[in-house]
Amino acid sequence: MDNINDIIKDIDVCRDLGKSIQALVDFFGKHPYIHVSSQFDSIQGNYNLMMDYMAKGYVDPKRPSLYNDLLKSIWRLASNVKLQQMIRENTTYHAISEKISRDNFPEDNIRQVLEDYVSSLAMLDLEPEELRDSKAQEIYSKHQSQINSIFNRVLLSQQWSDSDEEFYEDILTSPTTDSSDAQVILSAVMLAALNIFDVNKFKLLVHVYMSTTDKRLRQRALVGWFLVYPSAPKLFEQVDELLAKVTEDDKRCEEILQTQKQFFYCLNAEKVSKDIHDGIIPNLVKDNSIRFTPLNVEETDSENLEDILHPDREEKAMERIEESIRRMADMEQQGNDIYYGEFSKMKRFAFFYTLSNWFVPFDVNHPDLAKVREKFKDVDVLKKVLASGTFCDSDRYSFAFAMVTIIDQVPQEIRDMLFSDGVKIGAIVCDIDYESPTFIRRNYLQDLYRFFLLYTDKNDFVNPYQLNLKEKSPFLFASKRIGNTKLKNHVTSLCKFFHLNGYSKEEKLILSLWENDINDFDFYMLQGSYRLKSEKDNPIEWYHKAYTLCPDSKGAIRGLAESYLRAEKFDESEKYYNQLILLDPKHWQYELGLAVVKMSKDQCDEALGLLYKLDLERPNRVSVRRVLAWTLMKAGKLEQAYKQYEQLLEMDKPQGADYLNAGYCAWFQNRITDSISLFRKYIAFLSDEEKKNFFFQIQRELKTLGVSKSVEEIHLMVDLCRRDINN
Repeated sequence: MDNINDIIKDIDVCRDLGKSIQALVDFFGKHPYIHVSSQFDSIQGNYNLMMDYMAKGYVDPKRPSLYNDLLKSIWRLASNVKLQQMIRENTTYHAISEKISRDNFPEDNIRQVLEDYVSSLAMLDLEPEELRDSKAQEIYSKHQSQINSIFNRVLLSQQWSDSDEEFYEDILTSPTTDSSDAQVILSAVMLAALNIFDVNKFKLLVHVYMSTTDKRLRQRALVGWFLVYPSAPKLFEQVDELLAKVTEDDKRCEEILQTQKQFFYCLNAEKVSKDIHDGIIPNLVKDNSIRFTPLNVEETDSENLEDILHPDREEKAMERIEESIRRMADMEQQGNDIYYGEFSKMKRFAFFYTLSNWFVPFDVNHPDLAKVREKFKDVDVLKKVLASGTFCDSDRYSFAFAMVTIIDQVPQEIRDMLFSDGVKIGAIVCDIDYESPTFIRRNYLQDLYRFFLLYTDKNDFVNPYQLNLKEKSPFLFASKRIGNTKLKNHVTSLCKFFHLNGYSKEEKLILSLWENDINDFDFYMLQGSYRLKSEKDNPIEWYHKAYTLCPDSKGAIRGLAESYLRAEKFDESEKYYNQLILLDPKHWQYELGLAVVKMSKDQCDEALGLLYKLDLERPNRVSVRRVLAWTLMKAGKLEQAYKQYEQLLEMDKPQGADYLNAGYCAWFQNRITDSISLFRKYIAFLSDEEKKNFFFQIQRELKTLGVSKSVEEIHLMVDLCRRDINN
């Protein structure tokens, strides 16, 4: 093997120590620049010694344990070799390595550096007032350089020992360490472990999550280990032991579940941005008295001819704006990232070319905001504007830099509004608790999403947001390793989330992964619903399981009725529709389903009796009218059927199937010209593949209707439709 990643993976999968040692020997021979540590010689020596003892017939009950310890050692060594290779070949790692070699940072005094910063800030009050600001900026500037150096060193650190983990855990949870510093260092730990897994870095993230009282640091730790876990090798049993310990607490399990849901909301950011851009923003700017241009923000004269001709124009425009804002508020309330679209274009400020800045909590005293502070002399006002609202930290920095550029071009009225009491930039939903763990975690996930998608050298990092569902364990709840923890009890809840929010691929993955392991009513219903919707798998088995657990569930009974109908087992379907009607006689859709069953059984008169009753009780109900028209056609009452189709086609947006079925009706009446015209309109709805199968579709549906047409007639009709289209 000539790829270090393949060697590392093979160690975990095959657990063949001799093979792994030889693979590394071969790799070192092909890559002479790699520094081979003395640890490799020690591993080789210990393995040879183990073989010698076994060859001599010695029985050692600790042999399996010692063998596994050597496997872990060779895995860690191979991971350090990977780090060496990355420093040589990875643009970001190489640049950081060069910086580390030049910055003269006192590595042995990390604790002292962090504590000195806190004490220096505390001593500022003793400085003369006229010197206080300049002294403060000197402290902030020096410390920003220091925290950047610490971040870089953590990122490029080799596999940690137990004492390394204890050292950083003690620092990060110490009350003498500034919270912002601890958060940045913790992000470096996560980033390092994502690129090259390290069991002790993972352990640190879990320990901090479970022990810290700092809620912001705690949420960063949670997100950190949550993102790292799916890539953790099974070789290290500590990983699953830690997960089991974390999930002993039900509240933590719920928090992990919410993190998984928030993660998927982040993945939806680009779709949400498109929806806002195409469907909401036009209503916000249409007929507005403010016009946005690439270089300016201008007020427009609203006293124009439109106001005279349409005096209610302003009122209607305001209604559209309010509706658009409500839509955005709903999206945000659900957890969607509604700001990504605009702020993704604002990550080219010099600030974002420093790696650690992507992970720094927002602080108006950041040295890179010097021009912003200069522009806005009232720093308290700046803090109020930027610290409130729902922007994540990354977007707050973007907004601050952008304000410097555009503030002079903003109309005075808007400037006054921005700096007025009570304003919250970006606060579309006003009742959000900005200090809640949920909100803090959501914003950090959004910060990370921006980094992994927008950082200049993003390809130098493993992107946890770039899911490959074909891989094993692409995300936490898609790992069978959680099966021995309480998280398994929350799989159904996540699956419901996927089902309700349109994550069909993820839903399919979870349903398939856990189908033999979860036995509850909701999971059975989800299994049945997915299979019924997919039109490929058999949902009956799953609805029967749900029905067995809850015989009075209308959902399970309806699932069985619809599933048997699709399977053309009409007697069974009729039985369950009748059961539904007994449970809820006022539910018109149950009677409609029963009518479809009777029509399918060629009991058209009974079906029509139900349908006429439904049409009388619910006039203009389109779904009733469609079934009524089809049943009339199947019963040979073509004129009545065609009148129904004419009414359906007079709707604003008739379906393609309405043209198709009206075409059948016209054809059966020998109105060939009309049928061709209607078939042509139906064909316009079809994909190229569906157009190829049009003949077979007609053949199949004529059989359903019980109408006899020869193969030759069908071919002629299809060709007539094509000829009309081509001409």
